[in-house]
This record gives sequence, structure tokens and C-alpha cells, in this order.
Amino acid sequence: SNKTVRALIAAHQEQNKYVSVMNKFISYAKDKNVNKMISLTSNTTIKKNGVATLKNIYKKSIIPEVNSCNKIYTHKNVSRATKELTGVGSGYIYNKLCQKGNRKTSLINISILKENERISLSSIYVFKPNK
Repeated sequence: SNKTVRALIAAHQEQNKYVSVMNKFISYAKDKNVNKMISLTSNTTIKKNGVATLKNIYKKSIIPEVNSCNKIYTHKNVSRATKELTGVGSGYIYNKLCQKGNRKTSLINISILKENERISLSSIYVFKPNK
């Protein structure tokens, strides 16, 4: 029915807003722009960790990781995160596959949530396979 199609389109457009925030964050990491990365980070994450700590994590871990990737793919499985699950807001959890030279890969796990009507990065983790 038309109602179902409209609902699917609306859901897709909604998810695009989350993907857009994630892609901006990755692009700022590629540009080594820590302040812009902080500007896309959720207030809860900033309050919990502090700006100085986050800047340090972004500089020492996330920026080098993102810049070590020859290509970054979006892994197929995207999880829907509910407010009950996160305690902060609902959104999506994405897995990005970072392909490096020498057949090496890592997985970058990114949570983008809506918190007080603002879509922002809630967490980012890098999983490196055991060498």
C-alpha cells in the first residue's frame, strides 16, 4: 500500500541523517580536524569523558586508524539502537570495514544516536584482529 511505501521512504530518509553525521565524522578524522570531530560528538559522551580526554582518543587512536585505511566500507549489518538499550537515545550502530595494505583490515564500530533531538556520535571503537 501507499502508506507502507511512505513509511519505508520516511524511515530511509531518517536513517540518511544518521549516515550523514557518521560520514562527516569520518571525513573530519581524515582531515585530522579534532575540533570538528568534537562538534559532532554527543553531549552525554562529552560530559562523561571530558573534551580533553576525547581529543586525546581522537588524536591518538581514531585519526591514525581512519588515515591508515586505503578504503572504508560500510559493513552490511546495521543495528537499530533503542533508547531503552542506550539509556541516551535511539539511533543506529554501524560497522565500517577498514581495508589497509597487506590484506590487513580492522573494524570501526560507530554509534550515532539522537539525543535531545540532536543526532550525534555517541561512541566509536576500533577492533583490530589479532596479528
